[in-house]
Formats: sequence, structure tokens, C-alpha cells
Amino acid sequence: MRAVLTQDLFNERADKLVITTCADGLFCIPKITEFIHTHGLRATLNSDFRGMKIIIKGGEELTDALPEIRRFISNQHYKR
Repeated sequence: MRAVLTQDLFNERADKLVITTCADGLFCIPKITEFIHTHGLRATLNSDFRGMKIIIKGGEELTDALPEIRRFISNQHYKR
């Protein structure tokens, strides 16, 4: 799993977090969807048979949710 945060110095709404993982992450879709809706995040999910990519776009919502996102990812028993 890899999570990369990109921040724009002049436009905070352009900030984004890209989380990539193997296709096994698809088994966690219900938990991931619940987490995204609970925190009111703007997110997209792309997947194929080899991997999964979640893109969370943000600004203040993303910045405020980063500690919870870290905790959520660390509690998911993924191999890093």
C-alpha cells in the first residue's frame, strides 16, 4: 500500500491524497465507503484485477481527516 499526499501552496482545494494498493483492497470496499461518507470526503475509486486506487480531493475536509485516514489505514492489516 502506498499513500501520497500532494498539496498545492496556492489552492488548497487542489490538494489530493492518492492511495494505491493491490486488488485485495477491494474486499474492504464497504469499510472504505463508510469511512468516506462518515467524513464527508470527495473521493473516487478506480480498480482493475491488479490494483486499486482511491483519490481523495480536499482542502480543509482532507486536512482535518488526515489523522483519521492514517489510523484507518494502519488498522487494515495490509502488508506495507
